[in-house]
Amino acid sequence: MKAQVLTLCKRTSQEKKAFRRYLEVGKNITRANDSTKTLGNKQANVLLATLIELLFREEDKTIFVDHKFLSEITLCSHNQNRNILNQLSDILNCKYRSCVKFKGERRSYGYVIAFTHDGEQRISTPELFYNMEVEREKLL
Repeated sequence: MKAQVLTLCKRTSQEKKAFRRYLEVGKNITRANDSTKTLGNKQANVLLATLIELLFREEDKTIFVDHKFLSEITLCSHNQNRNILNQLSDILNCKYRSCVKFKGERRSYGYVIAFTHDGEQRISTPELFYNMEVEREKLL
């Protein structure tokens, strides 16, 4: 599994990053564990964009990722990866499993990740769930 999600550009027939739009959305999303702060660090935004793109590619909207995959994206240890996933818990439902049979394969020491009940709506229309005007005023 690659750490970066790439798509084929129809015009140039070259691979390009597919999660640019999710990076823009991630800048306005507040943390699940502290709603006064946004996802400030770059690792959380890139991880969110990558996981969302992987989830949308799956039919059942469920993926399995291990700590090695998460560390390739965030360049952090497993403790910091757990903290970043806690920040994203209002969008993504992350359950740690030491051993699980996932899609017919035995996988171990990783997270089963899916959207929460309103996670897809939070990504597609973040202005309904997050007050973006307040965040813009803080920056000015």
